[in-house]
Amino acid sequence: MIKDRRFLIGLGAGIVLGGLLLQLCMIGQRTMEPISDTELQRAAEQAGYKLVPVQSTNPKTK
Repeated sequence: MIKDRRFLIGLGAGIVLGGLLLQLCMIGQRTMEPISDTELQRAAEQAGYKLVPVQSTNPKTK
């Protein structure tokens, strides 16, 4: 029974660690939906920021 005990402890620990790693993988694969422009604007105003539109830095377009 002592030999079986080590095997069962190792098996149980492996199952637990495998389950934890699987949960970490599932969390990592979850994607967040992109925020809309109105939500971004509202969040920036609440934080005290002002959003500025992106301008082209290409000198030929000036």
